[in-house]
Amino acid sequence: MVREVLFTERAVPPPPPITAQSAILVDADTGKVLYERHAHERRPMASTTKIMTALLALEHARMNDTVVVSEHASKTPYTGLYLKPGEKLTVGDLLWALLLRSANDACVAIGEHIAGSEEKFVEMMNARALEMGLKNTHFKNPHGLHAEDHYSTAYDLAQMTRVAMQHPLFAQIVARKRKRIDRSIEKQDVVVVNKNRLLFRWDAVDGVKTGYTRQAGHCLVASASQDGWRLISVVLKSGNSWGDSRTLLEHGFRQYERVLVARKGTPLLQVRVVNGLQDSVQAMLVKDLSVVVPRGTKVDVRTEVTPGMARAPLWRGDSLGIVVARQGETELGRSLLLAADPVEPAPKPLLSRFLFFGLAGFTGLLALSVVVRHGRKAAQSTGRRRRRLAP
Repeated sequence: MVREVLFTERAVPPPPPITAQSAILVDADTGKVLYERHAHERRPMASTTKIMTALLALEHARMNDTVVVSEHASKTPYTGLYLKPGEKLTVGDLLWALLLRSANDACVAIGEHIAGSEEKFVEMMNARALEMGLKNTHFKNPHGLHAEDHYSTAYDLAQMTRVAMQHPLFAQIVARKRKRIDRSIEKQDVVVVNKNRLLFRWDAVDGVKTGYTRQAGHCLVASASQDGWRLISVVLKSGNSWGDSRTLLEHGFRQYERVLVARKGTPLLQVRVVNGLQDSVQAMLVKDLSVVVPRGTKVDVRTEVTPGMARAPLWRGDSLGIVVARQGETELGRSLLLAADPVEPAPKPLLSRFLFFGLAGFTGLLALSVVVRHGRKAAQSTGRRRRRLAP
């Protein structure tokens, strides 16, 4: 099924000038690009690297797992928790530290816990980037300290962040200003404070991650939400990462709007069901389907159904396909379609069952007679051989 969203293009004025050498502004839900500047240019990305480190921690570790800090992790330079060899912390507390304080040693400790070594963890980071389709991202470490061949782009970082923000704990952490963690050794250093100054300056901001090295310059992946609508901006090599990010986010909220196409749980169409007690089932949306368009745009929504079918038995919530909002060939949004009700399989007709069991019984008797006949012949053959051998 395709829900076609038609509207006349309206020119959107550019945002005020920004200083970042690479930048992008996207809708967090659909990924629609609202502004870009050299967004596919490869650059060192400093500690925004930690977005991928945190994502893998959420995907491969339990937050209450205990991590024993290695000597290698304790020697990670620059920003950190100043971890001691043998110190014990949970994965969850290390995650808070790496996202708020940007602790480099916490990144290595988590990487070693998950993969066995920092090198193996970096391999996982690169594999996950490829899996996400990030063609211009490559990692050499889990923290973002400068290294040759360690790079990403504004576009790839935005896509990475969209995935990470779908994890409730990630979104919760990056929106917090400070957090108290538990430590087994350095018990005085237990409060980690978020380095993202935008959180302290603008109530709409709810993430995400800062970064700085001499080579990368000031970098910031930022997120802001208004009325449940989230935008994500990325600025790399910026002369004013806080100002650039706010400029882009405010531009997005001012010049664009989110239009609801269909609400979560809305039955959209009947899908034909094969071999079911009912011959069709209603398909409903798993989430709200919205599109982002320039403010004031007249939106005309049309529905075109592509024939399809499902096979019983069906449970409520079984996937029936995808609904896609498009403008021409450009995808603007999508949502899964789920079965609104269960559908039991239809009982087999009595004659069909009689023929099935009759045929099965006949086949069984035939096989038994063949076995018996073969056994008799074998016994007779054995008897004749014995008579010939008798003295």
